[in-house]
Amino acid sequence: MPSPAETELRIQDSPEYADDVPGPESLARVRYAARLARSTGLPILVAGGKPYGGKRSEGEAMARALQEDFQVPVRWIESESRTTAENAARAFTVLQPEKRTRVIVVTSAVHMRRSELAFRKAGFDVIAAPSVYASRGEPRLIDWLPSSGGLAATRAALWELIGIAWYRLRGAA
Repeated sequence: MPSPAETELRIQDSPEYADDVPGPESLARVRYAARLARSTGLPILVAGGKPYGGKRSEGEAMARALQEDFQVPVRWIESESRTTAENAARAFTVLQPEKRTRVIVVTSAVHMRRSELAFRKAGFDVIAAPSVYASRGEPRLIDWLPSSGGLAATRAALWELIGIAWYRLRGAA
C-alpha cells in the first residue's frame, strides 16, 4: 500500500503533462512557498528525491511548477533525499557554506512537527510555515460518521506519529 507521501506529493507520468508533477498536497505547499518567496524576497530550496521511483524527483517536479506555473525562481534543488531527515541534512549541506542556517520550512501542517525536528537536528534555526490544514468551520453531526476523508486524515496523522517515534528512536530528530 502506498504511503500518504507517495500518493499526495507527486503524480508519476501525469498524462496531461507527460511528466512527473507535484500531487495535490505538494502543489498546495508549492503555492504557499511561492507566496512566501514573493512577500519576503528570499530564495527557494526545494528538496525531495524519488523514493517511489518515477522520472523526475519531487524536488525537480516542485522546482518546475514554481518556475513555470508560479513564475518564481528556485535557487537550489536537492533531488537525492528519500526521507524528511535526509531532506534536512542535504539542505544543510547546500546552505551552510553560504551561512544560511535560518530557514522557513514549508510543509503540510500534519507533517510540520517531524519536519521541524529533522531540520533542527540538521543544524537549522527553523521558522515553521505550515500549510494544507485539515480543518474547516464548525463541526457538523455528519462529521462523526465514517468517511474516506476521515480515514485518510487518520492515516496521515498515524504516519506522522510513527515517523516521529522512528526518528527519535534512530536519533534522527
